[in-house]
Amino acid sequence: MVGSIICFVDIETDGPLIGVNAMRSFAAVALDDAAAEVGSYNCNLSPFDGAQVDPKTEAWWRTQPEAWANITRDPKPSALGMAAFAAWVRTLPAPRLYAAYPLIFDGPWIDWYLRRFTDATLCDPFRPGALFSGTGIDVPTYVQTVLRLSHSLSRKDYPAEILTTSVRLHDPLSDARGHAALYFAARKQAAERG
Repeated sequence: MVGSIICFVDIETDGPLIGVNAMRSFAAVALDDAAAEVGSYNCNLSPFDGAQVDPKTEAWWRTQPEAWANITRDPKPSALGMAAFAAWVRTLPAPRLYAAYPLIFDGPWIDWYLRRFTDATLCDPFRPGALFSGTGIDVPTYVQTVLRLSHSLSRKDYPAEILTTSVRLHDPLSDARGHAALYFAARKQAAERG
């Protein structure tokens, strides 16, 4: 879709289960069709009442103390953080597309939090309040498809010329920008190949 704004989102959680574990931090970076950044949003969230930390995830975060300190610093209540996110998204010109790496993990978390704490949804053509058009962009599927790569490859196996960084920092804003850079590098390379 030419002329659309793409919001690349990254999240960090304290477990794998939506509604049981909590999203602790998320960020979005919005880019226009020319790959120019038009805005960003970053927020750390307090766990919602009744949320439980997954022991395996907690053990893994202990191996990442700097990242954990970053994503738990100055958290906002989920209702405030998600309302501010929805308001920020609505300031962006339409059409707006949602993108994540991977969409199957990050998308449902953001949608659940929007539905629980705001009047918005992620992408829902049957309910008013949807923030984004379409069904979302899964960045790895996009990269693998346009570059004709195997869908079983992981990011470290992608061609070096499209990787601005292969290391995830577990800092949502940095990671969201990395996902955007990967998407646009793959798009450019695919266009050059014809």
